[in-house]
Amino acid sequence: MKKITILSLFLTFTISLSAQYDRSIGIQGGVRGLGITYKYFLSPTNFIEIDGQGSFANNRQGGFIAGYYGWHNEIRNSMLKVGGLSWFFNLGAHAGYYNKWNLGGDNNIILGPSIKSGMEIQLTDKFVLGGYGRLYYNAVNTSEIRPTDDYFDVGLILRYIID
Repeated sequence: MKKITILSLFLTFTISLSAQYDRSIGIQGGVRGLGITYKYFLSPTNFIEIDGQGSFANNRQGGFIAGYYGWHNEIRNSMLKVGGLSWFFNLGAHAGYYNKWNLGGDNNIILGPSIKSGMEIQLTDKFVLGGYGRLYYNAVNTSEIRPTDDYFDVGLILRYIID
């Protein structure tokens, strides 16, 4: 019993250490396109994140930049026995432009609120893999943008830990 208690404390301490980093940069890919992401922790559970994403699809050419304030916490579950697993929840806004669905040369500016949520796992000391879902609303020029393409995105993130 003593060995199990010591092993449990060691694993808990190791998991706590492995899930902490201050800054990371990465790539993300989702339904809306490909991009880069930067995350900076203000405290062990709060961070700011900046995403830039673009698309060159025939019906969706352009891109956006999003800024978020987020909450991050470890997932501790004795059944999972996985270290470095965490969830995150972000609130923010996005701004960008898209070509008018290849129907002319005009661009549509987009602007609105965004919510991003997901899970991450720290694979090594330098790499984090995650998945996300993003809800957003384009408050500007919504009449020019197809409603079915305008509210949801899912994707994967691969981050490199700077420090």
